[in-house]
Amino acid sequence: MQSWRAAHPEVVSATERLAIEELAAQCHVLLTRFDAQEILLSLITDENDDGWELAEWFVSSLRSESQRRTFERVLQRWASGSTALPQRVTKVVIVGGHPRDESKTTRRLFARSAFEIVWKTGEKSQRWETISEVLRCADAAIIITGMVSHTLMESVKRCANLHGVPWKCVSKATDSQLKTALTELFPNVSL
Repeated sequence: MQSWRAAHPEVVSATERLAIEELAAQCHVLLTRFDAQEILLSLITDENDDGWELAEWFVSSLRSESQRRTFERVLQRWASGSTALPQRVTKVVIVGGHPRDESKTTRRLFARSAFEIVWKTGEKSQRWETISEVLRCADAAIIITGMVSHTLMESVKRCANLHGVPWKCVSKATDSQLKTALTELFPNVSL
């Protein structure tokens, strides 16, 4: 535990600075920098508390259902004593669409998939820094061109290229278009 904490000081520092309530509220920000496994390992290896209890309390405090499911899957796999290496979750940022697309499609398509989806609806107020931060730790980006301004679409493409993140454009947030884009981006990852 000590060697893991020594090898990952950035995630340990980020989780130790916040009270557990603040940590749960800021989970979406942490997920732009770290994956769920790193955050949970930081909590589980906490030297001052019962790490498992702390991690379980953190997961139960998450407000986002999709985040909670992602963290619960990792905890359940570890608690079951599985010695297999944890599968890496593929983080995909979807820019555009409507909030109803996010809730409907996330539940239907991604509830039990190997993908962690971060939606950024096509708000004109999206700033370069916000896009850059969320894409920095992403594995890919999908841009829904029918629901996002041309300027924002170009910003996402530039930012993705800057960070070496592959991207695809789709015209609508339909199941078939999203599946096709993900299959083209990740042919070896099952949906």
